[in-house]
Amino acid sequence: MAELVTCPFCKGEIDADAAKCRYCGEWVKAKPAPPPPVVPPKPKPQTSGCTLVLALFLVPLAGVMILASIRQSTSSTTARRAPFATSAPAPTAPAPPPLLLGSWAFNILSGGSYVEVAGTVTNQSGRSLEHVQAVVTFKDKSGGFVTTDTGMVEYDPLLPGQTSPWKVMARHNPAMETAHVGFKTMFGGSLDFEKAPEPPRPPPSKSNRKAK
Repeated sequence: MAELVTCPFCKGEIDADAAKCRYCGEWVKAKPAPPPPVVPPKPKPQTSGCTLVLALFLVPLAGVMILASIRQSTSSTTARRAPFATSAPAPTAPAPPPLLLGSWAFNILSGGSYVEVAGTVTNQSGRSLEHVQAVVTFKDKSGGFVTTDTGMVEYDPLLPGQTSPWKVMARHNPAMETAHVGFKTMFGGSLDFEKAPEPPRPPPSKSNRKAK
Protein backbone atom coordinates (compact mmCIF):
# COMPACT_ATOMS: atom_id res chain seq x y z
CA MET A 1 0.00 0.00 0.00
CA ALA A 2 1.39 3.45 -1.01
CA GLU A 3 2.43 5.81 1.74
CA LEU A 4 0.03 8.72 2.31
CA VAL A 5 0.80 12.28 3.35
CA THR A 6 -1.40 15.25 4.27
CA CYS A 7 -1.79 18.15 1.74
CA PRO A 8 -0.54 21.35 3.38
CA PHE A 9 -3.32 23.34 1.69
CA CYS A 10 -6.53 21.33 2.09
CA LYS A 11 -5.37 18.73 4.68
CA GLY A 12 -6.47 15.92 2.41
CA GLU A 13 -4.50 12.69 2.27
CA ILE A 14 -2.52 12.21 -0.96
CA ASP A 15 0.23 9.88 -2.17
CA ALA A 16 3.71 10.73 -0.89
CA ASP A 17 5.03 10.71 -4.49
CA ALA A 18 2.27 13.05 -5.77
CA ALA A 19 3.50 16.48 -6.96
CA LYS A 20 -0.01 18.02 -7.05
CA CYS A 21 -2.94 17.63 -4.64
CA ARG A 22 -5.80 15.71 -6.21
CA TYR A 23 -8.33 17.55 -4.04
CA CYS A 24 -7.37 21.25 -4.20
CA GLY A 25 -5.14 21.18 -7.25
CA GLU A 26 -2.22 22.91 -5.51
CA TRP A 27 1.36 21.92 -6.20
CA VAL A 28 2.87 20.29 -3.15
CA LYS A 29 6.24 19.86 -4.86
CA ALA A 30 8.20 22.26 -7.10
CA LYS A 31 6.46 23.01 -10.34
CA PRO A 32 8.40 21.57 -13.25
CA ALA A 33 9.97 24.12 -15.57
CA PRO A 34 8.24 24.50 -18.93
CA PRO A 35 10.12 23.04 -21.90
CA PRO A 36 12.06 25.55 -24.10
CA PRO A 37 10.11 26.87 -27.06
CA VAL A 38 10.78 25.21 -30.35
CA VAL A 39 11.94 27.72 -32.99
CA PRO A 40 11.16 26.55 -36.46
CA PRO A 41 14.13 26.81 -38.91
CA LYS A 42 14.10 29.78 -41.30
CA PRO A 43 13.47 28.83 -44.85
CA LYS A 44 16.48 29.39 -47.15
CA PRO A 45 15.92 31.98 -49.84
CA GLN A 46 15.63 30.48 -53.20
CA THR A 47 17.37 32.17 -56.09
CA SER A 48 15.47 32.02 -59.24
CA GLY A 49 17.24 31.43 -62.51
CA CYS A 50 16.21 34.87 -63.80
CA THR A 51 17.89 36.66 -60.88
CA LEU A 52 21.13 34.69 -61.36
CA VAL A 53 21.26 35.52 -65.06
CA LEU A 54 20.66 39.23 -64.32
CA ALA A 55 23.48 39.30 -61.74
CA LEU A 56 25.90 37.64 -64.15
CA PHE A 57 25.09 40.34 -66.72
CA LEU A 58 25.23 43.42 -64.43
CA VAL A 59 28.55 42.66 -62.68
CA PRO A 60 30.73 42.67 -65.87
CA LEU A 61 28.82 45.73 -67.15
CA ALA A 62 29.62 47.68 -63.97
CA GLY A 63 33.30 46.75 -64.28
CA VAL A 64 33.45 47.98 -67.88
CA MET A 65 31.84 51.32 -66.92
CA ILE A 66 34.29 51.87 -64.03
CA LEU A 67 37.30 51.12 -66.28
CA ALA A 68 36.03 53.53 -68.95
CA SER A 69 35.60 56.27 -66.32
CA ILE A 70 39.19 55.80 -65.08
CA ARG A 71 40.59 55.99 -68.60
CA GLN A 72 38.62 59.16 -69.37
CA SER A 73 39.84 60.81 -66.16
CA THR A 74 43.48 59.91 -66.97
CA SER A 75 43.29 61.28 -70.52
CA SER A 76 41.66 64.49 -69.25
CA THR A 77 44.44 65.01 -66.70
CA THR A 78 47.11 64.42 -69.34
CA ALA A 79 45.46 66.91 -71.68
CA ARG A 80 45.44 69.60 -68.98
CA ARG A 81 49.08 69.06 -68.00
CA ALA A 82 50.50 68.88 -71.53
CA PRO A 83 50.94 72.66 -71.96
CA PHE A 84 53.09 72.84 -68.82
CA ALA A 85 55.33 70.00 -69.99
CA THR A 86 55.86 71.35 -73.50
CA SER A 87 56.06 75.10 -72.85
CA ALA A 88 59.61 76.48 -72.58
CA PRO A 89 60.49 79.28 -70.13
CA ALA A 90 60.88 82.71 -71.65
CA PRO A 91 64.56 83.62 -72.13
CA THR A 92 65.85 86.38 -69.88
CA ALA A 93 68.31 88.98 -71.07
CA PRO A 94 71.72 88.71 -69.34
CA ALA A 95 72.57 91.53 -66.98
CA PRO A 96 75.20 93.98 -68.30
CA PRO A 97 78.64 94.12 -66.62
CA PRO A 98 78.73 96.45 -63.62
CA LEU A 99 81.22 98.90 -65.22
CA LEU A 100 81.34 100.77 -68.54
CA LEU A 101 84.81 101.95 -69.61
CA GLY A 102 84.69 105.34 -71.33
CA SER A 103 87.38 107.04 -73.39
CA TRP A 104 90.95 106.86 -72.06
CA ALA A 105 94.51 107.64 -73.18
CA PHE A 106 98.07 106.42 -72.61
CA ASN A 107 100.66 109.26 -72.54
CA ILE A 108 104.30 109.82 -71.64
CA LEU A 109 104.52 112.80 -69.29
CA SER A 110 106.89 115.69 -69.94
CA GLY A 111 110.41 114.81 -68.89
CA GLY A 112 109.91 111.17 -69.94
CA SER A 113 110.25 109.70 -66.44
CA TYR A 114 106.58 108.70 -65.99
CA VAL A 115 103.67 107.49 -68.06
CA GLU A 116 100.01 108.26 -67.37
CA VAL A 117 96.91 106.25 -68.29
CA ALA A 118 93.68 108.14 -67.59
CA GLY A 119 90.02 107.93 -68.53
CA THR A 120 86.46 107.60 -67.19
CA VAL A 121 84.36 104.71 -65.91
CA THR A 122 80.60 104.48 -65.29
CA ASN A 123 78.79 102.34 -62.72
CA GLN A 124 75.92 100.78 -64.69
CA SER A 125 74.89 98.35 -61.96
CA GLY A 126 72.07 98.97 -59.51
CA ARG A 127 74.29 99.17 -56.41
CA SER A 128 77.10 101.29 -55.03
CA LEU A 129 80.64 100.03 -55.67
CA GLU A 130 83.28 100.79 -53.04
CA HIS A 131 87.09 101.01 -53.37
CA VAL A 132 87.14 100.53 -57.16
CA GLN A 133 90.63 100.50 -58.66
CA ALA A 134 91.81 100.79 -62.25
CA VAL A 135 94.46 98.20 -63.16
CA VAL A 136 96.81 98.94 -66.07
CA THR A 137 99.10 96.29 -67.54
CA PHE A 138 101.92 97.47 -69.81
CA LYS A 139 103.26 95.23 -72.60
CA ASP A 140 106.06 95.45 -75.18
CA LYS A 141 105.85 95.18 -78.98
CA SER A 142 105.65 91.39 -78.91
CA GLY A 143 102.92 91.37 -76.24
CA GLY A 144 105.24 90.45 -73.42
CA PHE A 145 104.56 91.67 -69.90
CA VAL A 146 106.52 94.74 -68.76
CA THR A 147 104.83 95.89 -65.53
CA THR A 148 101.46 96.63 -63.95
CA ASP A 149 100.15 99.38 -61.67
CA THR A 150 96.88 100.45 -60.05
CA GLY A 151 95.05 103.64 -59.13
CA MET A 152 91.82 104.43 -57.29
CA VAL A 153 88.90 105.90 -59.22
CA GLU A 154 88.22 109.44 -58.08
CA TYR A 155 84.70 108.85 -56.68
CA ASP A 156 84.47 106.40 -53.78
CA PRO A 157 81.94 104.91 -53.48
CA LEU A 158 80.95 104.91 -57.14
CA LEU A 159 77.17 105.33 -57.07
CA PRO A 160 74.75 103.68 -59.54
CA GLY A 161 74.78 105.58 -62.85
CA GLN A 162 77.72 107.75 -61.79
CA THR A 163 80.75 108.39 -64.05
CA SER A 164 84.12 108.92 -62.37
CA PRO A 165 87.56 109.92 -63.68
CA TRP A 166 90.44 107.58 -62.96
CA LYS A 167 94.21 107.79 -63.44
CA VAL A 168 97.16 105.40 -63.15
CA MET A 169 100.78 106.61 -63.18
CA ALA A 170 103.84 104.39 -63.53
CA ARG A 171 107.56 104.85 -64.03
CA HIS A 172 108.37 104.98 -67.74
CA ASN A 173 110.08 102.01 -69.36
CA PRO A 174 111.20 102.39 -73.00
CA ALA A 175 109.87 98.87 -73.68
CA MET A 176 106.29 99.96 -72.93
CA GLU A 177 104.33 99.82 -76.17
CA THR A 178 100.69 99.14 -75.20
CA ALA A 179 98.52 99.51 -72.10
CA HIS A 180 95.62 97.23 -71.12
CA VAL A 181 92.98 98.45 -68.64
CA GLY A 182 90.96 96.45 -66.14
CA PHE A 183 89.14 97.06 -62.85
CA LYS A 184 88.97 95.44 -59.42
CA THR A 185 88.05 96.23 -55.83
CA MET A 186 90.76 96.95 -53.31
CA PHE A 187 89.83 94.01 -51.08
CA GLY A 188 88.14 91.75 -53.61
CA GLY A 189 88.37 90.27 -57.07
CA SER A 190 88.20 91.72 -60.55
CA LEU A 191 85.14 93.58 -61.84
CA ASP A 192 83.65 92.87 -65.25
CA PHE A 193 83.33 95.79 -67.63
CA GLU A 194 82.52 96.62 -71.21
CA LYS A 195 84.01 99.28 -73.47
CA ALA A 196 82.02 102.22 -74.70
CA PRO A 197 82.09 102.89 -78.46
CA GLU A 198 85.17 104.95 -79.31
CA PRO A 199 85.47 107.69 -81.94
CA PRO A 200 88.21 107.41 -84.59
CA ARG A 201 91.67 108.10 -83.08
CA PRO A 202 94.31 110.35 -84.64
CA PRO A 203 97.63 108.75 -85.63
CA PRO A 204 99.95 108.34 -82.59
CA SER A 205 102.66 111.01 -82.17
CA LYS A 206 105.98 110.78 -80.41
CA SER A 207 104.30 111.75 -77.12
CA ASN A 208 101.45 109.21 -77.44
CA ARG A 209 101.47 105.43 -77.18
CA LYS A 210 98.92 102.82 -78.19
CA ALA A 211 96.05 102.12 -75.77
CA LYS A 212 94.20 98.82 -75.76
